[in-house]
Amino acid sequence: MTAVQFETQRLLLRELISADADVIVDFSNDPEFDRYRLRSQRSEAVTRRSVHQAILASTLIPRMYYALAIVPKPSTTAAENSLIGVLTLSLDWNPVLLANIGFEIHPAHWGRGYATEAAFAALQMSFDELGVASVMADCFAANRASIRVMEKIGMQRSRSWIDSIALRVAYGEMRPVVRHQVRRDEWQQRLYRKDPE
Repeated sequence: MTAVQFETQRLLLRELISADADVIVDFSNDPEFDRYRLRSQRSEAVTRRSVHQAILASTLIPRMYYALAIVPKPSTTAAENSLIGVLTLSLDWNPVLLANIGFEIHPAHWGRGYATEAAFAALQMSFDELGVASVMADCFAANRASIRVMEKIGMQRSRSWIDSIALRVAYGEMRPVVRHQVRRDEWQQRLYRKDPE
């Protein structure tokens, strides 16, 4: 299987490698970052296992899970080749092909638009290359920054109270969880085809 690697205006998105686990563990220990994670994700062992599983998933056919390192290009303010986050994309047939995206950015790089740029690239990949029918993303309701990212890239919040309860059960958290999504036809009709600002 061919490794996934592509560029946006400021970012390189590439497959995770084993060495990335150390960087991800480092920024995962930041208390500011940790408050938006699931309780089940809050250990070094889980983080390292997730990186290992993502690398294994990249070899499967058909491929149903992508975890890509978010790396600023050398011309940006971040250090060259330094991983500053992770973009995930998981696929599911239900009964059409759906995708769920996620993004994590090191707190030192929050507020610079990197999450928006990476998440927009995930939508492009989902619709233009993988042919999915709809893309979803979930986050805690208190995570206003992630909600803004989802809105900037054209996703709309699901208003279903059933979704809200189901997401709490699925994630095993009592904190309110919100879901945003965009369908392929909405993506094609809207003016979200150019990179978001």
